Amino acid sequence: MPNVQELFRSTTDGIGPEPGFSERLELRRRRHVQRRRIGAYIVGAAVMVAFAFALARGGLDRDRTGTDPTERTVDGVTVTVPPGWRLVSCGAMAPEQHCYGEEYPILVLSNVGGIRSSDVGCPTENPLAQAVVLLVQNLPASYEPTPPPWPIRSPSMGTLEDGCRAGWSYFQVVWAAADRNFNGVVLFAPDASRSDRARMLETFTGMSFGPSSFPERPLALATGVTAGRRWRLVESGSDAPLSLDLYQGGRSWGFGFAAPTQDRPMEWGSHVFGGGDGAVVYGVVADDVTRVHLEGKTEEARILELGPDVSFNAFVLEIEEPSDREIVVILEHGDGETARVPITLGGRSS
Repeated sequence: MPNVQELFRSTTDGIGPEPGFSERLELRRRRHVQRRRIGAYIVGAAVMVAFAFALARGGLDRDRTGTDPTERTVDGVTVTVPPGWRLVSCGAMAPEQHCYGEEYPILVLSNVGGIRSSDVGCPTENPLAQAVVLLVQNLPASYEPTPPPWPIRSPSMGTLEDGCRAGWSYFQVVWAAADRNFNGVVLFAPDASRSDRARMLETFTGMSFGPSSFPERPLALATGVTAGRRWRLVESGSDAPLSLDLYQGGRSWGFGFAAPTQDRPMEWGSHVFGGGDGAVVYGVVADDVTRVHLEGKTEEARILELGPDVSFNAFVLEIEEPSDREIVVILEHGDGETARVPITLGGRSS
C-alpha cells in the first residue's frame, strides 16, 4: 500500500495561503485527520481495483469500447473511454446499496480486460503488468480540508513500495466540482506503455462533472422496529422483476424475486435477527391478494404497492418472538379464495 503520509504531502502541500504559527498547529491537527481518512480511501480504492478486475469476466454492468473513443457518464462524472478500454460503474463493482450516501466508488477505468479473479492477487504470471487504472470516488460534502476546485494542479507521482504491486507508480488527488467532492487515484503498472500512460493522463484531465444521479440513500418501501431492531426495506433493482434488501444495523440481506403467478401467488425471503427474538418476512404477492397474515396468529403483513406499471405488490411481515422457525402464512384473495404458504424463517422460497 502507499505510504499515506507521503501521499498526503504530495496531494495537499502548497494548497491555500501560508499559515502562521497558530494556524500551523491547527493545520497539523487537520492533517492528522486527513492522513487517517486518506488511508481509508486508498485502501478502499485498492479493493475497488480488485473487485473491478474480478468482475471482468462476470458479465455485469461494464463497457468495453470498440474502435472509437466513447463518452460515458456515470453518476454525473463524464469520462472519455479510449478504444478497447474497460469501464466498470458503481452498480457492477459493488452491491447496489453502496451506490448512494456520502462515500462510494463511482467508476473504474482500465486498459486491461478479461482478467480472472485469480489474477488480482499475486499470481506467478502477472497479466496486469501493463495496466493503467483510474478510480473515481465520491467524497462527503463535509470533507476537510476543503478540496481545491477542478481542474487541479499537476499531481505529484509516488511509487508503491511493498507487496506484489511494488514498483507501480500512482497519484491520488481530491478536488471539488459541481458542488461535490471527489477522490481520484491513477495507477501505472511498471510495464505500462508510454502511449497508455499519456492516454490515461489525457482521460483524467478531460473529465467533467455534474450533479449526482444516485440518491443520497435508497428509497425505502417500508420501515419498522421488530424485537427492538430498527429496519428498512428497500427496492434495489436487479435482473429479477424485483429485488428487495432489508437493512438493519449497518448490514443488509437481499433477495431477487420472480413475478408471482396463479400457481405461485407469493415469492418470499426472510431474516431472523440474532438471538431469534424477531424475524421479518418480505417478498412479492399477486395483485389480487388483499390480506397476508400468520395462521392462528395476530401478525398481519403490510402490502406495499409498487406503482401503476408493476403487475404485483410487495409485502413485509414482522414477527415478534417466533415460537418456531416453521410457520404458515395465509393469503386471502379478492374473490374470497385463500391459500396456505409454508415458510421456514431464515430461508427463502425455492
